[in-house]
Amino acid sequence: MGVMFKVGDDTRELLIPFIRGKNPEVEDAAILEAYLQASLGRMTSKEFWESLGLGGGFPAVEREYLDTVEVNPEAVQAARGLARRFPLAMLSNDVKEWSARLREKFDLNRLFRL
Repeated sequence: MGVMFKVGDDTRELLIPFIRGKNPEVEDAAILEAYLQASLGRMTSKEFWESLGLGGGFPAVEREYLDTVEVNPEAVQAARGLARRFPLAMLSNDVKEWSARLREKFDLNRLFRL
């Protein structure tokens, strides 16, 4: 999650605990591999959840997970100030669908050129 969000390592600090809370049988390695494949665009977010045994709860499970992500208000404030003077872009290795939802949720699209 880097700069824009409060948690630096969302995979280990948010995603793994969230998934293990829903399906304790899933190994951390399987979650990490599925996340890698989804972040590389090799599977959709729906396929990601299905691969971890949570597809039956899609899309609600995805919304529930993304609701655990919090924006870093200081980073947003800095981006707002910079966006007044410079065109900004956001580079992300996040799952495509997740990135779109989080940008919308936190109204980040207006700060960055897509």
